[in-house]
Amino acid sequence: MVRFPRLATLTLTAFLAATIGARADSVAVKGAPHEDYGRLVFAWELPVKYSATVKGDQLVVTFGRPIDASYAGAVKALAKYIKDAKPSADKKQVTFTLTGPFGARAFDTGAAVVVDITGQAPKTEPKPEPRKAEAKPPAKPTADPTPGTPLPTDLPALKVRIGEHADYTRVVFDWPKEVDYGVADTDQGTVVIFARGARPDLSRLKSDPPPFIRGASAEMKGKRLAVTLNTVPGATIKHFLSGKGIVIDVGRPTPDSLAKAQAKPAPAAAPAADANKPTALTPPVPAPAEALPAGAQPPTPAAPP
Repeated sequence: MVRFPRLATLTLTAFLAATIGARADSVAVKGAPHEDYGRLVFAWELPVKYSATVKGDQLVVTFGRPIDASYAGAVKALAKYIKDAKPSADKKQVTFTLTGPFGARAFDTGAAVVVDITGQAPKTEPKPEPRKAEAKPPAKPTADPTPGTPLPTDLPALKVRIGEHADYTRVVFDWPKEVDYGVADTDQGTVVIFARGARPDLSRLKSDPPPFIRGASAEMKGKRLAVTLNTVPGATIKHFLSGKGIVIDVGRPTPDSLAKAQAKPAPAAAPAADANKPTALTPPVPAPAEALPAGAQPPTPAAPP
């Protein structure tokens, strides 16, 4: 039997481990401009560690594993924000040259990593056109304080996915096409108002509520669907669009949010219509740094729960 020296064996093992570990993942990279930010989406198949920092005129995105990707399409789509993309030798980092003094925020939707380039991009002067009658933009969904009605049986089904995380529960409403929405705070919890009707599958939220959520209900407000998430006192709420889906993150109460919730006076006795009156709606906002856009959103990978 041939015996190899112990040092040679260890060297060979380390070489094989390094070779296997250095294998790059093939990742699709997309770019989409928005009204006041540009979005980069790295569609990893498996979760990966990541960071995104701005250093001078460069956006540096770093991953825990090597990435094999083409950046030409994303650079072209975000020409107002970035000039080029330069991967590092180990393929774990890519540096984008910025066109101006922008910031960056990064978050994930499960496996996909999203980097938003924040700040106002230079606008091109539009060509003069004949004056036309101004069309009013469609109104954002508003929470109607009047009692709603039960969901009609002929409404289309709406898939609802639940994801439990260490400090928050993610609820994803998988709409088949883009829909406007709004979020309001009420005495019963958080109300999400959608611009069209549907029959959401709330069975899991009702029968086995995930952390920070006590239950859920749905009703119609005219032609709009209203879903109420009965959250624990002081729960934090974050919401954003992910492609055609709408994501609601219900987070662990913080000392500040819990103190505010406990300081709220008990609601005065009033008719049912007034008891459900919400506060002013907050418009859709881009995803927070730790969680996944204002205005219409581009198709991006659906947010995994």
